Amino acid sequence: MTATAFTLPAWLLILALFAVPIAVGVYLSTRNATIGAFSPPRSVGFENYRRDVANATFREAVRTTLVIAFLGLAMQLPIGVGLGVVLHRNLRGTRLFRSVLLLPMLLTPVAIGLMWRFILDTDLGVANWFLSKVGSGGFDWFGDRHAAVASIVLVDSWQSIPFVMLLTIAGLAGLPTEPFEAAVVDGAGPLRIFVSLTLPMLRRVLFVILLIRLIDVLKLFDVIFILTRGGPGTATQTVGLLNLKNPACYVFPTENGCVPGDHFPALRRDDALALAAYRPFPFVMSARQEAANAISVVSLLGALAFVLLYAVRTAWTETS
Repeated sequence: MTATAFTLPAWLLILALFAVPIAVGVYLSTRNATIGAFSPPRSVGFENYRRDVANATFREAVRTTLVIAFLGLAMQLPIGVGLGVVLHRNLRGTRLFRSVLLLPMLLTPVAIGLMWRFILDTDLGVANWFLSKVGSGGFDWFGDRHAAVASIVLVDSWQSIPFVMLLTIAGLAGLPTEPFEAAVVDGAGPLRIFVSLTLPMLRRVLFVILLIRLIDVLKLFDVIFILTRGGPGTATQTVGLLNLKNPACYVFPTENGCVPGDHFPALRRDDALALAAYRPFPFVMSARQEAANAISVVSLLGALAFVLLYAVRTAWTETS
């Protein structure tokens, strides 16, 4: 039996574990149900998708998610790969420097968000204190859209760059040394070796790093929630934050409805008791929220399916 046949049961199990929840989510997105109403859900087809795509708040959340993902990857991949190449050379102090750089990976996203929230605080933050010492005025890191997005990208990159660096070092350790030795003998410089040998030989590793980080950035939630909660206004509200906001808005709307800047409307006492009373039963979210979930989940499913197909193709190529 080939290696593909041996791993086929594992691939089928993984596909089943992913396919069933996604199929249920897509099914629920075509239904319309209200918590507290004991009438059965009714089918509405793709109406929820149409309303979400036509909703300006949803489109803005998608744009914000893509902007944060693009800026995050543009910062994390070059810096992480560069650090990996430098640390792979085993220079003096490399072990200590590598250990220090890996520390952010050991912290939880919530702890990182709280730490950077204090560091970037306008009045008491260390960042503004340092800027005041060098003669610069204070900066409102979360005061406008551009500054808030840049702060989120900075914090997420601070935690994620060590991951990219670690996988790059692992990929470099598995490369053969003969091509590099031959290039040095032929007189090739470090830049030429990196462009002509290192990058092409690392393409599979870099592709996997890109996909993993793309999936992580698209579902980024913890850091954004701690730092900005989607603010100012809805400037940093991603699809993940919108999915958290929608159930509270549609299940227990306020007297003035769902205000875009009101991320978590306060629940009245009877509303909170009603929500607690329904805890033993499945919590049915609003159909519009399920549609947003389905759109984001299906996009992630496509990326995951691409990874699986690429892995199967690679295994098949290596065994044939």
